[in-house]
Amino acid sequence: MSVSGSRVISPATNRLPPVKQKKKSSKRCFICSKKTGLATSFQCRCGNNFCATHRYAEVHNCTFDYKSEGRKIIEQANPVVTAPKLPKI
Repeated sequence: MSVSGSRVISPATNRLPPVKQKKKSSKRCFICSKKTGLATSFQCRCGNNFCATHRYAEVHNCTFDYKSEGRKIIEQANPVVTAPKLPKI
């Protein structure tokens, strides 16, 4: 403690309260738990994060249904076109 004039300044009153730092959540591979960075992180359509080894759907047994999604896209892109019926002569 130090005395400054008529005031007593203690080192404890001069401190700010400790600031809680947010912990960065590191991305990890869903299969092998390997840390993945910005360039080595692959987000799959099933919603999981994978490393370069497990990024393909066949390797990590993906639960996303690519076949039905492809059918929906084709159906929206190519609507059914029907010609108007012609009257018989």
